[in-house]
Parts: sequence; structure tokens; C-alpha cells
Amino acid sequence: MQWIPDYNLSEIHCTRQENFGSLNTPPSVNVQLLVKYSERYAAMSSLLWRPAEYPFSNDIIEDGYLLYCVNANVISVPSGYKSDDGQTIDYKNYAIINTTYQARTGYYREPGSTSNNEYVDEVFDPRMEALPVNNNYYKWSGSSGDEGSGSGGSSGGAGSNDPLAPEESPTRFEPGVTLVRTIVGLDTFDPATYELQGTTHNAAYTSFLTGHTYAAGTLMLRTLNAVREYSHLSYILGYPTWTVTLRYEHKPQTWNKFWRGGVQPPSYQNILLRSDDSIVYPFPLRNHSVYLFAY
Repeated sequence: MQWIPDYNLSEIHCTRQENFGSLNTPPSVNVQLLVKYSERYAAMSSLLWRPAEYPFSNDIIEDGYLLYCVNANVISVPSGYKSDDGQTIDYKNYAIINTTYQARTGYYREPGSTSNNEYVDEVFDPRMEALPVNNNYYKWSGSSGDEGSGSGGSSGGAGSNDPLAPEESPTRFEPGVTLVRTIVGLDTFDPATYELQGTTHNAAYTSFLTGHTYAAGTLMLRTLNAVREYSHLSYILGYPTWTVTLRYEHKPQTWNKFWRGGVQPPSYQNILLRSDDSIVYPFPLRNHSVYLFAY
């Protein structure tokens, strides 16, 4: 069993510490690995960019979560050194890499790949949409009694049967969800993809993480945020990568059907061109597979 295939890393006796908790901290492992001093940087990079899998992950929970190397720091072994100039020390023999392996909530697309190993995670944020209520269909009961009594008529109190004025019309709130998708480690970012904002995806998307399936047209990309920062892949590429955060608003009725509160019963409907009765798509359908890849 190897820590990484490229370099000969030896576990230092009694340095392995496996950490578990029942709260919100993920399982993790700390272990010290001995490496040739001349190979310390290359081995450290190889542990991080892959990222290296903890060799005993399957022993913890068979076919369960995996622990990946997320941190490594190199320290010198205080033996076999010289100082020719009296200012710097030239170490020989070996170095120690202190490593941390950790379970993560997201996933790496292709561990060990240099070009397709972005880290992907998804979370849900609540959203609430305000929808109008047409006052023309309603009147006041004139009652201040308990709501939901089911009596079905007015009590004849003050203002009984008064029509509902436009300014008195309540707002209907419809709950929903925002899918926040973060992709870490993109080698390149195409600014042209900003044009996807305000459009909906043209094909069904099934989340690899949650298993939820979203029908075409139900996810609208509200915002796309792209920043350059260091990531695990920077250790193989040698430069910062792109982290892209996308906020997709979900509407099961699709974004190109609109709430019509002026009919009874109120419902979601398409809008049509008067000239030819063709459906209007204010939120155009576009190919979002550059960010909504399946895995």
C-alpha cells in the first residue's frame, strides 16, 4: 500500500492520528511521512494536486467517504547538513512531510488527472418570490374572528362585503430554492460565459452530489462569480486557477411560464406573440454544460 506512486514515502512510526467527531467536523487524519530531501517539494506537490487518497479510507467505512490530502508542510530532519557560506544551510538525507487528510462534502472530478480534476460542491439557499394577488376577485368579510374557521361567509361586521381595494391586496409568497454550485480549480475561464446569466439550461440536469434532477428550463443562472486563487491544481500547474460560483434559481414551473393572478383560478401560463401565437422566452434556453456537467 502506497501513499503516492511517484515517490517513496515512509510513514514515521506512531505519528498517525485519526480524528472523528459526531458534530460538523469531517473525519481527518494527520500523519508524518519521511521523504528524500531532494524530493520533498515534488512529493508534497504530488500529495496535494492529485489529491492523494488516504490509503486506509476503505477500512474506516467500506465503500464510504474518502479522505484526501488537503494540507502538507515540510520540515527538515536535523541531521546531514552543511553551511558553506555561514548563512544558509544545505540539508542532506531526508525531510518530513506533515500531512492532513480530510473527508470533504464535495467531490473531485477525476483524482490524479492534471486537466479535469476540479473540486465541485453544491449547497441550497432558500428563496422567496412575491406574487401579486388580483383584488378584483375578493371582498372583505368585516369579521375579526379567528382565521381559518371555514365559515365561508362574512359575519356582517363593519365593512362587510366591501371590495378589496388595489392598495389592500395582499402579496402571495411562493417558497423556492437556490442551487449554489462552486467549481474550484478551473485552468481557464471564458468571460463569454457571463452571457449565460439570465438564461436557463436547455437540458435536464441531475446533481451528482444530491441526486436531484432539474428539468430543462427550471434552473435560471442569476449570477456567475469568477475569481483567481490558489487551489490544489496550482501545485501541478504552477499558477492560480479559477474558482467559479454559480447561483441557479429553481422554479419547477419553468422560468418561461409566468404567474397570472388576474384569472380564476390563478395559474402559471406562457406568454405568446400576438402576431403569430409563438411562445415568448424572456429567459432563453442555453447550453450550460460547461458548468452543469454531470460529474
